[in-house]
Amino acid sequence: MSSSYTIRKRARALMKLDFKTALKLSAFIIICYILQVGLNYGDQNTNPALLFDLSREHYFAGLVSYSGGTVTSSLLSAVVVGIFTLGTTWGFIEWQRTKEAPSQPYAQSVRFWHGDTIRDTVVVLGVRFILTFLWTLLLIVPGIIKNYSYSQAALIYAQDVKNGRQIASATEYLTESREMMQGHKLELFILDLTFIGWWILVGLTFGLLSIYVLPYYTAARAEFFINLQKNTNSAEQVVDVQVLQPKTNKDDEL
Repeated sequence: MSSSYTIRKRARALMKLDFKTALKLSAFIIICYILQVGLNYGDQNTNPALLFDLSREHYFAGLVSYSGGTVTSSLLSAVVVGIFTLGTTWGFIEWQRTKEAPSQPYAQSVRFWHGDTIRDTVVVLGVRFILTFLWTLLLIVPGIIKNYSYSQAALIYAQDVKNGRQIASATEYLTESREMMQGHKLELFILDLTFIGWWILVGLTFGLLSIYVLPYYTAARAEFFINLQKNTNSAEQVVDVQVLQPKTNKDDEL
């Protein structure tokens, strides 16, 4: 698994290659974020930490939003912004895999709003939010752990959509994400920690710096998923080899 430094380096390289396309691909989540910042600044009772919230993908900020409004409004926000975030993140994943920039970045970012995928997308994002919220009600630390355990569920679902596979249930995607993230939750946590300074700067600039930070952060999340999947596939291949070619003892060799 690549280090946080390597993941961020690859994300920056993609940004430098074609920042205009990266910006278009991230346009809708940037708009959502800036609107949210404006609303939060308009509310005198709003905790400044809410300015860093983005569809629960950045958990340090997402955690405080539970106390800033009703569960229903938080769920709605998580699903709506989450659909845009999923489209954008998957756009970066395909870009990094094919080494070709999306020809229609705006259409790519809203691809999961289409009628044939919107229902399943809402269910996956909604169930992930509810389960994470319930774990958070028990204790903060288990909530954080589960958030990272379930972090890849929507991307696994997006991959099934891309490959034309039969869509599994939301709980199956959450389970697959939990299994995939075993031994890697701390790595994603550290990757998020490296962006704390950027999120502070975004807040200090009233959200304007998100024009750069959100594409950068989303590209890094996409690179993490690619690395995680390679690591998972490699581990599965090692298991297959061990099963197909069991070790022989010295007596057998003789």
